[in-house]
Formats: sequence, C-alpha cells, structure tokens
Amino acid sequence: MKKPNTKSYVEILAPNHPSCNSKGYVFEHRLVIEKHIGRYLTGVEVVHHINEIRKDNNIKNLQLCKTKKEHSRIHNGWWVDNEKWFKNCPDCNKCFEVNEINFSVRGKKCEGNFKSRCRECSRKQDKRYKDIVRHNKDYRIKNAKRTREWTKNNKEKKKQADKEYAQKNKEKIKKYKDKYRKDNIEKIRKLQRDWHRNKVLNLVIK
Repeated sequence: MKKPNTKSYVEILAPNHPSCNSKGYVFEHRLVIEKHIGRYLTGVEVVHHINEIRKDNNIKNLQLCKTKKEHSRIHNGWWVDNEKWFKNCPDCNKCFEVNEINFSVRGKKCEGNFKSRCRECSRKQDKRYKDIVRHNKDYRIKNAKRTREWTKNNKEKKKQADKEYAQKNKEKIKKYKDKYRKDNIEKIRKLQRDWHRNKVLNLVIK
C-alpha cells in the first residue's frame, strides 16, 4: 500500500521493517536501495534523488550517501570521482579537488568544513575587506582632526551655535536634566541605604 507523504516522498506499508515509523510505513526510495544492495540501511545512510524529484524512485535515479554530510555536499554542487570530492569556485568558476591545499577550512575544530571560495579568491576578498577597513579608519581620523582644528580656530562660533541650540530646544534640555537628576537622586539614596545596612550588620556581628 503506497501513500504520498507531506514532503512529497512516497511511503509503503511495511510494519515488519526494522526502520518503520509508528504507523508502520517506510520510504519507498530506501526500500528500493535496500533491495538493490541486499541489506538494510543504517540510520546514518541517506538516499539522494539525482533529478531531485522525490516521487521518482527508479534505481537509476537513486544514489546512496554514507552520511548526511555527503548528501548536503551533493546538493551544494559537489561531486565524487574515485572517492575524491570536487567542486567549482563560485568566483572564478574553476574546478578544484576539495582539500586543504585548494580550500581553506572554516575553523580549527571544523574538520572537513571547507569555505566555498578557493584559496586565491578568498585571499583577494580578504585584501578588499582590509583595504575598506583601512580607508574607513583613515577617514575617521581625518574627520576628528578637522573637528579639533575647527574648534580651536572658531571658539566664538561654537559658543554662538551652542546658545542658539539651547534657545531653540529649552523644553528638551529641561526634560533631560530632570530625568538625569531623578535617576541620580535615586541611585544616591540606594547607596546610602546600603551603607547604613552594612554598618548596622557590622555592629550586630561584633
């Protein structure tokens, strides 16, 4: 008895199968591969649909992957040839064997987790990023120097600008000052209470 799944996979009723679900159904693509190999699949092994049509469970359309990692690699454009993995770099579109010589690893603890770009393209990208960061730093330093020079040479202009701002925004400044005073008063009162409590506790202990 066949039944389509919610994820468009086909299921078959096989209650005596060791990897059946609670209702007694098993995926058809797993049963086809098991029949072709002559053994049960382990929980780690995954079946890949070559044309990515999940209902097409012909043996020519199925490929057995040893782990979920291999299955995700195939979906990301990797392929195997003589037990060696190959992939294309998205920037230069060149084909490379996937190893630490051609691709850099994402982290020291991440074994086999390689970056998408090849080493040459990743170096170029790092150089661009460093140039952008340097440019931003230089720009900020120049702006800071200009503001300092302007304040030194134009102190009277700055005072006038501050006065004009204070006249225009009197209400905002008052609200800010009131909030700041209230917050400070509450903090000071808390500190005083804590100090008195500690003093009393020290006297009681003695």
